[in-house]
Amino acid sequence: MDRIKEQLVIAYDLQATTREAAVKAPWKLQEREEFLERVRSRGGHTLLEIGAGPCHDSQFFRDHGLAVRCIDLSSRHVQLCRDKGLDASVIEFCAMSLADEAFDAIWALNSLLHAEGTTSCGPPGDLTHPQARRPVLHGCLWPEQLRGDLRT
Repeated sequence: MDRIKEQLVIAYDLQATTREAAVKAPWKLQEREEFLERVRSRGGHTLLEIGAGPCHDSQFFRDHGLAVRCIDLSSRHVQLCRDKGLDASVIEFCAMSLADEAFDAIWALNSLLHAEGTTSCGPPGDLTHPQARRPVLHGCLWPEQLRGDLRT
């Protein structure tokens, strides 16, 4: 893991409790609802969340009938996910080894923004990067856009 990601892990571990209690911005809730509808309209049943944080979104998708797998750099976030009964692992997106798994959808609304400029990843959302394609064995659905907003 490179230095930038090590600093992210420290920051997210320290903020895990605060992030667990945080209220999601309305645009994120709307984006999540729209994405769920897109997954359902394609007959999707499985979802991988990259950068799951405290698993608010993963819990939402599971509660709406999807089989969810969560990955995050932060061990504290992963524990919060597991406490909610979710399948979660500490895995770096660019080093994930999920080769035998197929997902109908991948939810990574903001987390891929952290991958840009690190030594192990290409640009955010780069689906040509070999690590991005490993868990994707058939027509996987991604969010339409990656967003970053300093206010959220």
